[in-house]
Amino acid sequence: MKTNIAVIASVLGATAFSTGTMAQDATRPMRTVTLAFANELAAATLKKCAADGYNVAVAVVDRAGQLLTLQRSELARAHAIELAQRKAYTSAMLGYETVKLVENIKNGVTPPSISQTTGFTALIGGLPLKSKDEVIGGIGVSGAPGGQFDQACADTAVTALQSKL
Repeated sequence: MKTNIAVIASVLGATAFSTGTMAQDATRPMRTVTLAFANELAAATLKKCAADGYNVAVAVVDRAGQLLTLQRSELARAHAIELAQRKAYTSAMLGYETVKLVENIKNGVTPPSISQTTGFTALIGGLPLKSKDEVIGGIGVSGAPGGQFDQACADTAVTALQSKL
C-alpha cells in the first residue's frame, strides 16, 4: 500500500510539474518602456527642440502603442499634440521610423491607404524605441517647421539615452 501511495504522489507531482511547464511555455515576458523612461525621454526631446527654437509636442507610447506621456512646449500648436501621438503610435506598430513609411509610400512599396489605418500617419517625426532588436515603444514629435526637424530632436534624445534601453 505504501508503494502505491508513493507512486501516485510521484505521478501527481510529475503531472503538476509538467502542467506548470506547459503553462510557462505558453507565455513569454514582454519588455516595454517604463513611465519614468518615457518622461525622461520626452523631456530630453523637448529640451533639444527648444534649444533649436522649436515649439513642439512629444509623445511616447509603450509597445502596444498606448500613450505613456505627452509633453509639450507652452507655445506648441494644438494639432501638434495629436500628430506627435500618431507618429509615436505608427513607428511603434510598424517597428521602423515614419520617414521610412513616407519613403515606402513614395516608392510604391507600401500603399498610401495605410495612412488611413486608425492612429497611423505618414508624416516624418516618429521613431520606434528598441531594446536590442525588440520594439518596446515609440516616440513622436510634431511642431517643428518640418518633419526632418521633428525627427532630429527625437534622434538626439534617443541616442543620448540609448544605453538605458
